[in-house]
Amino acid sequence: MNHKTATLYKRPSAFAAIGLEPAAAWAIILAFVLFTSVCVFAHLGSVLRFSYPLGALLVAFLLHQKYPILYLGFSWWLWFLTPCVSRISDFYAGQFDETRLVLLAPYLAVLVILPPLLQQLPKLCRGDTVPYILMLVGIAYSFGIGAVNGSLFSVAKTGLDWLIPVLFSFYLVLHWQNYPEYRKNTQRVFFWGVLVTGVYGIIQYTSMPAWDTFWLSAVIEKGAGSFGSIDNEEVRLFSTMNSPGPFAVWMMAGLLMMLSGQGAQGVLQIPASIAGYLSFMLTLVRSAWGGWMFGLVALGTSLSPKFQLRLILIVFVLALAVIPLTTMEPFAEAINSRIDTLSDLDNDTSAQVRRATYEGLLSQASSSLTGYGTGVIPTYDSAILDLLFTFGWIGMVFYGGGLLLLLLRLFKGNKGRSDSFTSTIRAIVLAMCLQLVFGNVLVRESGIIFWGFVGLGVASQKYYDHQTEGS
Repeated sequence: MNHKTATLYKRPSAFAAIGLEPAAAWAIILAFVLFTSVCVFAHLGSVLRFSYPLGALLVAFLLHQKYPILYLGFSWWLWFLTPCVSRISDFYAGQFDETRLVLLAPYLAVLVILPPLLQQLPKLCRGDTVPYILMLVGIAYSFGIGAVNGSLFSVAKTGLDWLIPVLFSFYLVLHWQNYPEYRKNTQRVFFWGVLVTGVYGIIQYTSMPAWDTFWLSAVIEKGAGSFGSIDNEEVRLFSTMNSPGPFAVWMMAGLLMMLSGQGAQGVLQIPASIAGYLSFMLTLVRSAWGGWMFGLVALGTSLSPKFQLRLILIVFVLALAVIPLTTMEPFAEAINSRIDTLSDLDNDTSAQVRRATYEGLLSQASSSLTGYGTGVIPTYDSAILDLLFTFGWIGMVFYGGGLLLLLLRLFKGNKGRSDSFTSTIRAIVLAMCLQLVFGNVLVRESGIIFWGFVGLGVASQKYYDHQTEGS
């Protein structure tokens, strides 16, 4: 057998044999996972506090250089799982880390795109990138106002919450040519994410792990009031994330994606959906429930007849599988009592608090011309109040204007109608827009979901525009 023939019959690598290609990229990712696991099993929580964010930065940098598709998937996973890693780190270190160093990991992973983006910036002030330039100007403005009115540390910390999701979205639009690969990668990540976080959430609800109990005790002691009771079967479920709200938003997006048949993985589709819906309901986040229903309607009306029929069939099968579980203990009491509040909002405490917040602060917020900048005014359960207080009307011209232009671009025309993933993106973005009144879904973990899908949606539009021009 000559050399050429021998090459043809070369045995595939172990990574290729299990579908993990390119092998070099997966070797980097798995080395990071293995090192993190060793630190966990060896109870090296203090080591994990520093090694995890630095390792995430290194892996993200290497993937961004040569494997941009896997870089996207790695970034998604960091946002989903890092809060849980932080709790494990605190538990084995024996103390609550006030600095929250581990939580820097997903921020650092996104920041690796900043240097190349700045190099290209002079060439980017045109077309679909103009809205992002406007928003970056608005964020820079809020940084400056915040530096005048508050401490630099608080300004930087809160400013990153606004900046990072926008950068992530900007990156996806700049690399719109990769849209088909981004679509496939995102489908796969969100399917496995729903399965993993959904199953973990049910375990957390019925038998909370020690690191979650340790962390939850600390944050409740510090005044956090959105988790319910620390006792099993009484907590508002937050799974691998830091609070019920962001987890509900993430699960809402993943479940809408799976409804359209995206990311289907054969026999695991139904178990993943059941775990996802049950954990989603146990968050008790009514705005996310409403967002899911709104997204479902938006998705159904935007799909082609063939996909609409499949959607109806999927919803029917899932209803048969999930509804009986929500009527069984230990799940029924918590879910049903929360549902009952939807018909009695006048006597609902959280609704009354939100109404009082708007009545007391909306006039003040809407009269702010310059805003207070990032990190000066406490955040509220409303993106509208946060936007007005942070940016003022001057900053809103840039940030709000850029946001509006992107949404108009996303919902413009019917290109990509045959691509159910594009329809799903629009449904998810619409569902999250509905929640702007009830929480700030533009920042942190929720912001990554919102802006990530806005970026994917605009990238899909550019991709199909190019396809039309080339035909």
